[in-house]
Amino acid sequence: MVEAEQEGKSLSILREQVKAIQERYENRISDLSVIHELGRVIINVHDFKRLCEELLTIIIRNTVAENCSVMFQDRKREGLYLICASDHNRQKYVIDPRMVFSKERVIYSPDADRGAAGKALMDNNPVLIENAEGSGLFSSGPETQVKIKSLLSVPFSIEDRIRGVINLSHSEPGIFSQDHVNLFRVIADFVGVSLYSSLNYHKLKNSEENFRSLIEHSNNGIAILQNDLHVYANPKYKDLTGYSSAELSGLSIDKLMDFSYQQADLRMLLNHLRVNTGNELFNARLIKQNGELLDVEISASSVLYYGRMTLVVSVLDISDRKILERQLIHAQKMQSMGTLAGGIAHNFNNLLMGIQGNASIALLDVKEESPTHKNLLNIEKLVKNGANLTSQLLGYAREGKFEIKPINLNLVVKETSETFGATRKDIQIILDLEPKIAGVKADQGQIEQTLLNLFINASDAMPHGGTLTIRSSNVTDRDIGDKPYKAKKGKYILLSVRDTGIGIAPGVIDRVFEPFFTTKGLAKGTGLGLASAYGIIKGHGGYIDVSSVQGRETTFSIYLPSTGEYFINEDATSDQLFTGAGTILLVDDEEIITYTGEQMLKKLGYNVIVAENGKKAIDIFSKEHKNISLVLLDMIMPGMGGMETFDRLKEVDSNVRVLLSSGYSLDGQAREIMDRGCNGFIQKPFTLNNISQKVREIIGD
Repeated sequence: MVEAEQEGKSLSILREQVKAIQERYENRISDLSVIHELGRVIINVHDFKRLCEELLTIIIRNTVAENCSVMFQDRKREGLYLICASDHNRQKYVIDPRMVFSKERVIYSPDADRGAAGKALMDNNPVLIENAEGSGLFSSGPETQVKIKSLLSVPFSIEDRIRGVINLSHSEPGIFSQDHVNLFRVIADFVGVSLYSSLNYHKLKNSEENFRSLIEHSNNGIAILQNDLHVYANPKYKDLTGYSSAELSGLSIDKLMDFSYQQADLRMLLNHLRVNTGNELFNARLIKQNGELLDVEISASSVLYYGRMTLVVSVLDISDRKILERQLIHAQKMQSMGTLAGGIAHNFNNLLMGIQGNASIALLDVKEESPTHKNLLNIEKLVKNGANLTSQLLGYAREGKFEIKPINLNLVVKETSETFGATRKDIQIILDLEPKIAGVKADQGQIEQTLLNLFINASDAMPHGGTLTIRSSNVTDRDIGDKPYKAKKGKYILLSVRDTGIGIAPGVIDRVFEPFFTTKGLAKGTGLGLASAYGIIKGHGGYIDVSSVQGRETTFSIYLPSTGEYFINEDATSDQLFTGAGTILLVDDEEIITYTGEQMLKKLGYNVIVAENGKKAIDIFSKEHKNISLVLLDMIMPGMGGMETFDRLKEVDSNVRVLLSSGYSLDGQAREIMDRGCNGFIQKPFTLNNISQKVREIIGD
């Protein structure tokens, strides 16, 4: 009986042991099942959000935990950041990967209460709390609105460095055991590594997408080449070259390069980049798919990519820059030509002065009925024509020196059209100008430039000759109708320029005033002439428009605000010769001018003292200023120029009377001297009548 009882007890103990072993075995199988399921998800799921949700689901479904969360420590170890969480209702929270380490997501920092997660992280040991109430190691945050009693926080490491904590919790006490601690030591590292890798993968993928987006939307053409062959090209590169992706694939870079442009340097650069890593920046010309040439700036980087030399090129279209460079060179050339033209005109006027002066003197000694008298008048007429020509050259040289004053548009049209007409004898120029024209306030040089631009445009439209008609008239704003603009109230001068050329196509006419727009081709047109005309007229408060009949004619209409004051005949000058008395100091560095000027002034009754430079003039004036009635002063002289000489004369005698003389027009330096108190200006070449009138105006009878 006793033996039977002992056997029964032993059997009962054995059953308990077998049951315990079976439970542990089942638990191990369950643990392995959880680990296996986690592993399957980790291998197959790469999306960060989905991976977080799947891992949380597996843990909650296969363990006793009601809630689960994962936290990461930042690289600086300054805080713990919530990555994802699941509550007792199986609601899941996954932080946007871009916001994982955002400061507002921090759960724990060294300056705050550590809590269970912080303690587990700092001690690198799991923290098991059977009842969190009163433990001081747990406080509910915004993501944990439920009542927590059982709590388990397990740290995990990545690459031998503590990176975060996995937290499990339950609303009842005493739920977690050492077995759970042991299990989650394994699971924590497993989950931590997978989430950390997924996060980095997402960041890398996001970075690649951002980089690709930048490349795809770059304003520069970007291509990647291996063995000189295209393996990638962004949309801008394809747009610049005119090739499709299929056409570029496998196409050699040499096929796109115009080696006639900087041939030696370009080949040397490409050969260098084929065998050496580095960066190069250079200008080149690309041959587009349609055969057109495109000026580009290329930034090329040669790098080793998986052991292969790879060339990355960034191509910038600089055709507009090249146009601007050509325009700058052209402008500099024109400025130089303007300076040269001014110098030539000045010297030519000095020569004309010698001819004019001698002719004027000779006319006084020759009877009117003499054939010689007629010859001398012809010489004076030719000198006047030459002076008109140099006046136009000086107007051309006036570029950049703007002077707004009332001008007679009719005279500007006559002078400019004469200059243009000499270049195109096959074009008939008809002037239909209002005899009584009102003035306009404008810079004459800019108006001349506008007219020349319009004349040149008309000339290009009539390659085989034709008719150019220029009309002027007085109008008001009421006469300016049916226009794409509404003119301000007031009086205007209408200037129309009509040619019988090829006309302008309807699809082009709206763009003729656009900068750089031209239909003439690179070698024939810059696209700036009409744009410049538009800018000048607008700058003067006026309007310009165009109408055309293709194949027949084109008319440009210019409206400039009128002063309302009418010009009289400016060519009418007095023929009266005035004589006088007194002493005139003649200052000029040109011997022909001093000789001729001295003879002319003596013929008029004046005593003349000659000084060949400014320094000598000051010396003479310092001694004789009380006896000198007038100083006839040249503006351009070597050493002491006209301006300095004038200032020094004023220092000797503030009441000195000075008549400024120059082969240049009354512009720039001459105007500055006049503004300082000079008494008058006379432009070379001048006649005996001209000088007699000017001297009489200044010193009187």
